[in-house]
Amino acid sequence: ALGKLLRDALQVVKSAPAPGLCPVCDQDGSDLEGVIQGKLDEHAPDTLHSELAELEARDAKLLEHVKQLENADSAYEAARQQVRSLEERVRGQLPAGTGEGAAIDELLRSWGEDVRKLRERCDAGEGHISQHHENLEILDLLVKLRDARARANLSAGELTQTPEFQELQRVIDKAAGLASDLEALGAMARKLEDERSDERIAAVNESIDSYFSTITGGWERGRVRVQPKRTATKISYQLVDEQARAITSLLNQAAFNALSLAALLASAESRARLGLPQFLVLDDPGQSLDEDYQAGLAWAISKFASVAPVLVATFPGALADALSKTDARSSKIFLLARTSDGAQTTIREA
Repeated sequence: ALGKLLRDALQVVKSAPAPGLCPVCDQDGSDLEGVIQGKLDEHAPDTLHSELAELEARDAKLLEHVKQLENADSAYEAARQQVRSLEERVRGQLPAGTGEGAAIDELLRSWGEDVRKLRERCDAGEGHISQHHENLEILDLLVKLRDARARANLSAGELTQTPEFQELQRVIDKAAGLASDLEALGAMARKLEDERSDERIAAVNESIDSYFSTITGGWERGRVRVQPKRTATKISYQLVDEQARAITSLLNQAAFNALSLAALLASAESRARLGLPQFLVLDDPGQSLDEDYQAGLAWAISKFASVAPVLVATFPGALADALSKTDARSSKIFLLARTSDGAQTTIREA
């Protein structure tokens, strides 16, 4: 870099329009060219040494690359020799005069035949192993029987008269009696479970039919019930009408919502009558119901309130008015409203 700078400065001085003057400061510079040339001559050996060191480094790298290429060439030649040796060994296993494609086919056929024979031998070996296992089991049983007879030192007829045999027979008879008792208890439990299930289904049918009739205002009974269907692995339940048809496909949206509410009330009532904790919460249950259905729903909620607590959240309207007119015990009505600034919600009892 210093040499390049000195050569550039010398070129600027030589190309100045006024010889003898500095091209930068316009002062006397008659010896400026000689000074720069002297500095450049002093710097020349350092530059040559630097270039020589760089050439030596490049030469070393080139030698290293040459060695790597020689090693790669040797490895490639060794691989070629190995492939050639393998090819000659494979060809030596083939009949004379066999072509390239035929050689491959013949070799594959020979290997396939070897594989087939090995598989047959393995299958035969597995069959012998299985047979030997059976023979070993029989031999083991015979050894145990011989040892048992040797310990007892009794004939087969005398063996039944020993106290040990009598004790064994007594235990077997006792176990058989226990198994018989367990089977009888299982049958009794299944019968009781079926009876209990039938009673619960009858109670749920009574509740759901009553609630559905109350909500829809159709006071005739028997419009909806739960029908169980038993299979070998499970019991499924379906809501049907009085003609055992699936009722969910025959209802409009309002009647379907009424059926859902009736099923919810009936299920909650069944849990409550079994002594299970029950607290029913209904969030806007009057949606998609007309005023008549909402009045029926209010009457159904009032009826359920005698079994378990129920909390109903709804907007002012037909359902709220109908609920306020019921005479349910301990019934309370709370109104929610915003404060004048709209920042808070107030709750007060009506």
